[in-house]
Amino acid sequence: MTRPRILPSDTVRSYLLAELGSRLGEYGCSTALVDQLSGGAVLWVDRTSPPQGGLCVRAVRHPDGWIYAWGRERVEARHPDEAAARIARTVTG
Repeated sequence: MTRPRILPSDTVRSYLLAELGSRLGEYGCSTALVDQLSGGAVLWVDRTSPPQGGLCVRAVRHPDGWIYAWGRERVEARHPDEAAARIARTVTG
């Protein structure tokens, strides 16, 4: 019997953020995965509406599973399409 492979949190975090970045690309958003090596990876999303700059999105392990978090917003990581739509609305105005 094969035991399930347990991935380190840093790997899961990077995977979830990369998946979200891909979904955001479908909305025309420009993203970058930042600081992967330290294990504190965040997804940088460029803003196209004021205030200029960007938005940082984190993937955070929660007792009930992983969540995407930015500002005061939270979405369960199992719903990347919902998170992408909400983030896209935030950064595009």
